[in-house]
Amino acid sequence: MRTAVHSLPDATTDCRINVNGSATFGNVVEPKHSPFAQQSKTAGQKPSFLRINKMITIKYASGGELVSDFDIQSFMDMVMTKAENDNDMNWTVSSSLPIEAITLLIAEGKVPHDKVLFIFEDKEIRPNEYGVIWRPEGFCDIGCKIAEKTLIAAVKKRRAKNV
Repeated sequence: MRTAVHSLPDATTDCRINVNGSATFGNVVEPKHSPFAQQSKTAGQKPSFLRINKMITIKYASGGELVSDFDIQSFMDMVMTKAENDNDMNWTVSSSLPIEAITLLIAEGKVPHDKVLFIFEDKEIRPNEYGVIWRPEGFCDIGCKIAEKTLIAAVKKRRAKNV
């Protein structure tokens, strides 16, 4: 997601206008047409887009940006800088590598777990203090599925040779 950042003269508040039409003013996001607007199902619970703390929010969805293996260290450095400077980060990714990298940063104690939120479909996924996350079906699971199919195919191939 691309944003334009405009700082007010006192440099204490900024305004971000996102491509999807939402606007971030300092700590409060007021979306026009946000896919996150219907996340809070519990009565009386604040929707996540009205969060007061600065958050690193990563949405996992088709059409998101790709972070290559060769760029992952730069991505991790950016996430650590955002967390250290208490800046918001809202990004949509379409591969599991950035999510795995952030959970590693949490496990290593380089990013606080309570500043990170992953979004998948209509679910909010919050890592614990060890970087462990609950993984609903379809969330960053393609690598495991491919590994499982590779092992099954290799076993079948080996058995066929030994028959």
